[in-house]
Parts: sequence; C-alpha cells; structure tokens
Amino acid sequence: MVMVMAAVYNKGKAKMVRTSSYLLKTCISVCTTCSLSLPALAGNVTLTPAVGLAYNHTDNLTLAENNEVTDSIIELTPALELAYDSNRLDANIQYQLQSLYYSKNSDNDETFQQLNSNIEAEVVNDLFWINISDSITQRSISDTAGQQQGNLFANGNVTNVNDFAVQPLIRLRNNDINYEISADFAQQRFDNDATTNALDSDTVDYNAAVNSDTNGRFNWGINYSSSRTEFADNTENYLRNLE
Repeated sequence: MVMVMAAVYNKGKAKMVRTSSYLLKTCISVCTTCSLSLPALAGNVTLTPAVGLAYNHTDNLTLAENNEVTDSIIELTPALELAYDSNRLDANIQYQLQSLYYSKNSDNDETFQQLNSNIEAEVVNDLFWINISDSITQRSISDTAGQQQGNLFANGNVTNVNDFAVQPLIRLRNNDINYEISADFAQQRFDNDATTNALDSDTVDYNAAVNSDTNGRFNWGINYSSSRTEFADNTENYLRNLE
C-alpha cells in the first residue's frame, strides 16, 4: 500500500518566543503488511514494515528572536510494527527511527528512536491480568524556550523520555459483587534531567474497588486509590482517595 500526503503549511509562534516561523512539509510514506499464523502460539501475528520520506523547510531553524536561520530538512522514518492477538495474550510493538538531515547545518543531523509497546496477558483465566507498557518519545525540556514540532527545530530544547510500567490486576465477581485490586509500577527516565521539568521519577499506584452489580436495582461501591511519586531531586508527591 502506498500513501502520499500533500504538502502541509503551518505558521505560528513558539511559546515564549516572539519570532514566528513557518514549516513547509511534504511527505511520502510506503508500508506493507504481512500476516502470519503461528500454530505454536495459537494466535495471529501481523508484521508491518514501513518507511517515510519527508521534505521540511523552515525560516527559523533555532526558533531565535534574532539572527533567524533558514534551512531545509530531509526526514527519513523507517518503522516496524509487530502485533500479536490471541485469546489470552495481546501485544502491539511499534518502533521507528526518525533521521533528520539538515541541508545547510549538517552538524545538527540527528536520529531519534521512538517506541510504543503494550503487552496484555490473562495469566489466570477470568482472575489475574498483567499489562506491560514501554515507550520512547521526545519532549521539550523547558516550557519557556521555543517548543519543538516533530523534533525538527535545532534549538537544543529536546530530550528523550522513556516510560515503562507494569500493571497487575485481579478481578473477581461473586454474587452480584465485583472485586478489583490493581497496581501500577511506573518509571520515567530522561536523557537530560537538568531542569525540574525533566526529572526522573518512580511512581507506585494502588487501587481497590468493591462494587455491586444488581442490574438496575440499588447499587453501591467503595473505591480506594493511592499514588506516590519520588523524583530524582528527592522530592515526592503522595495522594490518597477514598470514595
């Protein structure tokens, strides 16, 4: 399958930067899907490789207030998606490389990794589930500097972010009453944690709920949750809720 996207013209101001910039983008992407049946896994596997090629042009590469720099950027994005579907295990893994090549300022050439993956398994039938997620993205380091648009602007205000989480869940139904206990163990890591806007953190969430299900008759429920986040600068947030 071949998809062609028309040129897109965007114009606007970066946050806290007075100088406006425009970004002209033309994209071509090609992808193909391959479905496999693996009897040993008792599920369906879909493999989708893709590659994208884009031409970008900006009149303010560094989002500067003065001495604006004009440049053209070639963006190459090879990608691979793996999906697995079965009765008790679902998985989706999407991985992409974003390579940027600058026509006039080749010192800014960069390749970013991007990942979005999720695995959900029913470990014990109708009782215990576990979900594992992992991602690699990019975000602006500072809210007061020029904000990134697709990692294209070479102003140094970008960092890689890795989010990883494990979420076990127990769910039980007995005599029109639903019981649910879950936890969420999450980590967030930055390549650059020099500012309070980009601090490594560890978060632990606990949730417990007991709710009735009487098909329209009187219903009741009790829900408890707690969340604790510890940051790299030794500060922490702690929240509890009962309703």
